[in-house]
Amino acid sequence: MLAQAWLIRAAAIFCGIQIVCLITVESLSESDRIQILPGQPQVSFQQFGGYITVDEKQYRALFYYFVEAETDPASKPLVLWLNGARDNLVFLENWFNKFPEYKNTDFFITGESYGGNPISVMNGPTQDTMFHNLHNSLSNPKSSSISRE
Repeated sequence: MLAQAWLIRAAAIFCGIQIVCLITVESLSESDRIQILPGQPQVSFQQFGGYITVDEKQYRALFYYFVEAETDPASKPLVLWLNGARDNLVFLENWFNKFPEYKNTDFFITGESYGGNPISVMNGPTQDTMFHNLHNSLSNPKSSSISRE
């Protein structure tokens, strides 16, 4: 009887932790949702903008602007446009922590100028442990496109 009561409590605690984790993940992206942009018309798609921390010790973060597809966004391909910043891998890893529902979508990386440097590292054979771990956590990295001036 005592073991059964303990098992019920453990199951309730586990379920509570799962609910808190789901709420936390949802609120991560919700805090960056853009309801309206001044001077712009209402839109029928979701848009997000904010900062993703890339170096907590140096208080560095990169800005992102993300627009979802109007219908069934998690099933649509995802495109990342890089415009030349350090710490793109850290950014990408932290962005997917904020938007985990996109880890399984087809993923394309593109960019211009200095942004082409990290793109070739992200898509090419590399010994970089962080990228290897990130690459393995994404199910569908597809290809890249680079425009260098």
